[in-house]
Amino acid sequence: MLGELHTLKNGINSMAMSLTAYHEEMQQNIDQATSDLRETLEQMEIQNFELDLAKKRAQEAARIKSEFLANMSHELRTPLNGVIGFTRQMLKTNLNMTQDDYLQTIERSANNLLTIINDVLDFSKLEAGKLVLEHIPF
Repeated sequence: MLGELHTLKNGINSMAMSLTAYHEEMQQNIDQATSDLRETLEQMEIQNFELDLAKKRAQEAARIKSEFLANMSHELRTPLNGVIGFTRQMLKTNLNMTQDDYLQTIERSANNLLTIINDVLDFSKLEAGKLVLEHIPF
């Protein structure tokens, strides 16, 4: 019948328009998601670049710190070894009890300080990957 065909035609046209609208909406959603994804990817690339730059700066700072510690510990050890050496020489001379006590205190303190400086040097060598382990039986 003509009326039924007309109704069927209208229904099919309505369905086609709905499908077209749905397709356009889906395409807009896909375009928006793609745009968001590109923006997020660009932000991630910028963050990765900034993180890489920060990592390089931190590594350089750590290297400079280790180098400084190694140099300073050498600079401190040299005069300290002189103090220890002269203290030992003075302990071999005739001293009264007070002088002997003072010199022994100086020697102990200097040796303790030398131990700390050596530990700092070992730590800086460890950080720099230059610490050589000594193999000894025990």
